[in-house]
Amino acid sequence: MTVYLVGAANSALVKIGHSRTPEQRLTDLQAGSPLRLSLLATWPGGQEMEARLHIWFVDERRHGEWFDLGSAPVERVDAAQAQIRQSEQRLPAVPLTQAHVDWFPDDPPAVPTHPKLARVLVRAGEGG
Repeated sequence: MTVYLVGAANSALVKIGHSRTPEQRLTDLQAGSPLRLSLLATWPGGQEMEARLHIWFVDERRHGEWFDLGSAPVERVDAAQAQIRQSEQRLPAVPLTQAHVDWFPDDPPAVPTHPKLARVLVRAGEGG
């Protein structure tokens, strides 16, 4: 599986997703978009990393799986993934259940898997 980032030249919004075939997924997304989309980046990973990134960038979510990550979205996702992986190495693993992976977009899971997630959940009124 691959985590991907899709965006358009004249839009600040990017989509964080996962797919076995990101190029085909881009084609599918393009069919429903009035803007010319491009595959900005791909990384090793799957549904769990995608879910963790959605949670990481919860404050930047604008619509569905589309986020406003500013002028350097690839660099922001790179940095977030590095911090998530580093947190997973330092902390005891708290596996995401299927319910957490399926979450989207309104009810974040209440399982703090890394420090930023715990802060997000507390701010959202769902953590301890």
